[in-house]
Formats: sequence, C-alpha cells, structure tokens
Amino acid sequence: MRTTHAATRALFEHARGQAIRIDNPAANINRDTIAPAPPRRKGLSFEGESLAAFVRAIPDDVKGWALRLHLMTGVRPGELCGAAWREFDETAGTWTLPAERTKTGSEYTISLPAQAWELLRRIRDNTQQSAFVFPAARGSDRPIPYQTYRAWLWRVMDALEIPRKTFKPHDLRRTMRGGLALLGVRFEVAERAINHKLPGMAEIYDRNDYAKERKAALAQWADYLDSLRTRANVVPIKKEAAS
Repeated sequence: MRTTHAATRALFEHARGQAIRIDNPAANINRDTIAPAPPRRKGLSFEGESLAAFVRAIPDDVKGWALRLHLMTGVRPGELCGAAWREFDETAGTWTLPAERTKTGSEYTISLPAQAWELLRRIRDNTQQSAFVFPAARGSDRPIPYQTYRAWLWRVMDALEIPRKTFKPHDLRRTMRGGLALLGVRFEVAERAINHKLPGMAEIYDRNDYAKERKAALAQWADYLDSLRTRANVVPIKKEAAS
C-alpha cells in the first residue's frame, strides 16, 4: 500500500509537470494514516535452554558445521558466506578478514579456538575443492549466497518448530555477543570480538584491539557451546571475565 501511494503520487506529479492536471490529489494524503509502517523487527537471540536446544538441533554435516562456526565466531553472515581458505592460517591459529570484506573497512584478525579448526578440517574434507570454504552448489568458483545459508538455518528452525521469520542469520551473531556478556567478558573486549567500534569518545581514546583478551573470550565461549551440546542439562554460565 505504501509503495502504491508513492507511485500514485509520482504519477500525478508527472501529470502536473506535463500540464495534464493542475493538482496532485495524492500530495496531501498521509501514507502513515492509510498504511502505517510495519513494526520494526526486534533482534532476537538464544540463551540458556533455548540456546541449548538450538545447539543440539544443529545437524552434523557441512550445513550444520557452518552454523556452528558462525555461532562460535560471531562474524557477520556475509563474512561467513564469503570465507576463502586463503584467509585462514592454521599455524598462527587465525582467520584474517581483508578490509574489503569487513563492514568497518579495516582488516580484522580473529584468533580461532580449537573447536573452530576442527570444524574447518571437517568442512575441507567434505566439500568440493574450491577457493571458498562454502562453495556454491552450482559452480565452486564462487561462495554460497546469503539465501542458501539462510535456508540452512531454516532447516534447524523447522526442526525446533520455530517460525522462520522470527530468527535470521544475523541473530546468531547477536546470540554470540549476548553470550560473551553473560560469561562476564568485559564490554570493550566483547565489542571488539564482533568487530564493533566502541561507542562515543571511547573509540577515539581506546585504540586497543584486545587480541589476547578476544582469543580467551572466544575459547571460553566455544567451551560453553560444547558443554551445551554434550551434556544432558544446561550448564550455568559462570561470570568470569576473560583475561
């Protein structure tokens, strides 16, 4: 309806410009009155029992390993989908996202926990040879599109009987960030761990990348996710700051 109003208004405005009409009857119509904007979707995240249920519902295959890697690292969905093998250095234990692939426009290096390397080895052994970690089904010369990855997430949502529209791939990143907070990771470390800029003047004066602290935080988070997958009951989160 809002799109129809905009098109109608533009059509009448064009007619005025061509001297076909002397007025625009749609000009004074408040589109918010006839078609209120839909409510903005609130970001969602899993924690506690819901996170445990999600982790246990993830299938043990390449699609599931992608979801686990995403939840473990908290990268942006596009950064995961476009991951290239050349970005990973197992000797150094790092995943380096080039500047052109980050939202901040700066190179960003993640120290991956042992569990992430285990997933990456499984993925490499079970996918077609490609420069990309998750090659597209039709042509290994390009990575999977966002829509494909979203479908992988939807498979788990369906298994849990959760409406697909209520949870998006970006919400795995949100879940990871919330999990770090519950683990007691300091705010500035948790923000740097998802490659966020610090708010306000803090970004100007605090130029630390907290590499050591981020590495410890990701290891702590990966261990917690493991505990959810392998134990019958949810393990209470211990609020211990990563150091």
